[in-house]
Amino acid sequence: MKRIFINSLILIFILITGLTTVWAQESTTLQFMKGMPQSDLQNPALHNDSSAVIIGFPGLSGMYFDFNSDFAVNDLIHKGTGALADSLVLDIDGFHSSLKATNSIQQNFSIPLFYLGIRSKKSFFSIGITEKAMTRFSFDKSLITFIKDGNAPYMGQNFDLGDLDMDAFHYREFAFGYSNELIKIENSFKPKKSEFGSEAFDMSLPTKIYLGGTYAVNNKINIGLLNRLYKNGNISENTVTLSANTMLGNFLSLTGSYSMIDKSTNNIGFGMAIRLGPNQWYLVSDNLLALNDPAKAEFVNLRFGMNLLFGRKHKPKIVETSDIQ
Repeated sequence: MKRIFINSLILIFILITGLTTVWAQESTTLQFMKGMPQSDLQNPALHNDSSAVIIGFPGLSGMYFDFNSDFAVNDLIHKGTGALADSLVLDIDGFHSSLKATNSIQQNFSIPLFYLGIRSKKSFFSIGITEKAMTRFSFDKSLITFIKDGNAPYMGQNFDLGDLDMDAFHYREFAFGYSNELIKIENSFKPKKSEFGSEAFDMSLPTKIYLGGTYAVNNKINIGLLNRLYKNGNISENTVTLSANTMLGNFLSLTGSYSMIDKSTNNIGFGMAIRLGPNQWYLVSDNLLALNDPAKAEFVNLRFGMNLLFGRKHKPKIVETSDIQ
């Protein structure tokens, strides 16, 4: 009876955490990809030089999904051994031992509704509308300890289940971008404070700080180094990404990357964009190994889509940037 009760609580916990739509790690492999309009989604300071006119299709130009947790699904549910070798088992003890004192599950999903970019001499203007849904869920290990052991070991004692924290929200992002090639690191301008406000609700968005730059090996290849700091409530993450980026002709962009994401060090990323006439198709992921076996992964993300590009050809150049969002 106790085992049935414990299994039921665990399954309810899986449903609660599995059905949440939450925010996590943005793709760092995308940051320095050559000829990719979506690079400015992460760093508005990047000067888009891919084409004179860029048109994004609703739903196709930048759909993005990611998932990040402090444990893998395989820690909780995996194939059994011995007589249970052909079955999936619920490993409560293994799941419990894999947890930290405080654990979080994060995920992000966004879908573009509209994107237009126009290059005019040394200036680039862009406007984009994107639907975004975010949630953050965190819990203490002591909660799973209680579910696993029950209350019998703590009779006559105070037992702290710890904090259980979840917030979720959906919003529509209207983004307006402008960049300009400056001849004189003093011609920069200071934006005015926005006149738009909202009284519906007030909440803080995640803080992201990107510090990075590239070194041009030659006209075809550059090496990028990016450090990303992320803070959302009681969740903090640091990501360091080393990438190699190249543009073959005017039609094929390739990027390979290696990322250290907090305690995760086996993140091999890949990005590819191919241009066929005015059509550009692209695919970017920071962790190819996770796509091979998602059940063992604590982090996975994927961005893919299509753009319509007209006019200007990509011009390779040295770019050094930093950005705070």
